[in-house]
Amino acid sequence: MSDEEDPVVSEMPVFLSHALENQLFVLQYPTTPAGRSQENDNIIKCSFKPNNQELVMEKAIDTNSRNYDISHGKQIAIDVDDRKNQKPSEKYFQSNAMDKQTLQSTRVITDEGTVAVATVCDGKMIISPIQGVLSVNPILPHLDVTYKRAKEEAKDMGEDVSEEESDTGNKERCQVKFAGLESDKKAKEKSYNFLTKRSAEEKWYETQYHPSSSKMAEVERSKLTAVELEDQMDSMCLTPRQYMDSIVPVQMDPPSEFPSVSDFVLEIIKRVKIMTFSQLSSLAAGAGEPDEVELLRSIQEVAVLVQGNWVINSKCLYGKGTLSPNNGVSAELMCRARDYILYEFSEGKILQRRQVAEMVALPPEEIEGMFSQVAKKSKPKKGWELALPPDNDFIERNPEVVSQQKRAWATKYKQLMETFKEEKTLRSLRRKSSMSGSDLETIRPKLRKDVKNV
Repeated sequence: MSDEEDPVVSEMPVFLSHALENQLFVLQYPTTPAGRSQENDNIIKCSFKPNNQELVMEKAIDTNSRNYDISHGKQIAIDVDDRKNQKPSEKYFQSNAMDKQTLQSTRVITDEGTVAVATVCDGKMIISPIQGVLSVNPILPHLDVTYKRAKEEAKDMGEDVSEEESDTGNKERCQVKFAGLESDKKAKEKSYNFLTKRSAEEKWYETQYHPSSSKMAEVERSKLTAVELEDQMDSMCLTPRQYMDSIVPVQMDPPSEFPSVSDFVLEIIKRVKIMTFSQLSSLAAGAGEPDEVELLRSIQEVAVLVQGNWVINSKCLYGKGTLSPNNGVSAELMCRARDYILYEFSEGKILQRRQVAEMVALPPEEIEGMFSQVAKKSKPKKGWELALPPDNDFIERNPEVVSQQKRAWATKYKQLMETFKEEKTLRSLRRKSSMSGSDLETIRPKLRKDVKNV
């Protein structure tokens, strides 16, 4: 589906909530049918190890269900609990049938910072960080009880239950070492023995299970849509210096240490691609850079004016002799196509990707990338429009700069149209004719001459 057929239907602010920080886990049930809800599950016991993120739950089984095989369930209970001198409290199944199922979790991801839970409420999206993702699957611990009981009964009857151990009595145990692994601390921490030992050292915490319809569950669930005042205000209270740090990595040299004002302006416009002059002035004031006159001179060296906003020059974005990472398109063709897009935006037009592709003859991925840098999806009409509204204040205060930029755009547009016309003619000749490469080279100068005469 093309972008024109899939328009943006809604935009909403995004907030980061800390109400459930370090407490929220996502549980997956891969063996449960998608249409079956977990709301009616009767969890009778729940244990958790927070450090190792291990969860064990015991779920009651409805032995009166018409789908329950009562005879088989009773036989399992007899195999597990039919022992002499057994106290009622020691029974694994409290009834005379298999009346519960055990669920145990496994850790799905180790980098929880890449996953979050998002909730849409009242026209805003609230993102809550999670502590972990656990996959919950049924296990059969009663089989271990049955095996242990059978082994004890065989021992009481005088049978030799240490046959496996005696078979290995005459064999020597050897130890295999892999070079480089023992010294690798990270590899050791990922080993099965290490993880098993660490899990065994942590005790189980008995917890109380609250169904999703309970009052406690409703209170906790409401925290997913609760946005504290500081969560709303953090993004609105950035100083110019803090905003600059958000777009220029901290590890870079501070702006005051740039070799020149032009280098400072170029670094900023490279990061944001499009900005107003007032935004640049605010950043410069917070960083101790020179006055607006110097900034205005520097921004014209590395950017072009589009509806009163400054957009990074295509030549600064695509270095000479470079190729695009997606399709290997030359920098010359990328600059030409991007300049055409910026000119159309400077005229206030809403662009369609398909129409632009027919004019510039570039792959859709390249055009999409150019749009995403400086434009956004248009709501009233299908297509793309400039990401920022027209900066009428700058246009009114700087008529000479605006006039100069308009003349430059007019010249650039004329050159682009001549080049596109020539390339279109050459493509048409290639399709209609099977002439050799030497014939094309012969006709190319003539085409250029004809285009210039037009």
